[in-house]
Amino acid sequence: MLVDASWHAPGRTPRTGKVAVQPRTVEGTTVTIWVDDAGAVTRAPRSTAEGRVAAAVGGTFVAGALALTAAGVVGLRLRRAEAAALDGRESEWAVVEP
Repeated sequence: MLVDASWHAPGRTPRTGKVAVQPRTVEGTTVTIWVDDAGAVTRAPRSTAEGRVAAAVGGTFVAGALALTAAGVVGLRLRRAEAAALDGRESEWAVVEP
């Protein structure tokens, strides 16, 4: 639930605006909010667990992308090697066949 509130920004500048509070919060109750450098309300920073999960997901994504890239390179190399082998067989067959 959003309510009107007042707070002090960094540098003790007074600010007002809407902040989220739990339902049934009594008017005048002090609540904790997070503000950015300009004093605007923002979300709380990530917890250690959230940071670790984000790092693990990012690392897994990078590892997967690297594996797919490597598989693509190997696949292309194998196709080129197979094409070269087939070309060699055709030229050899042209000599042997007559």
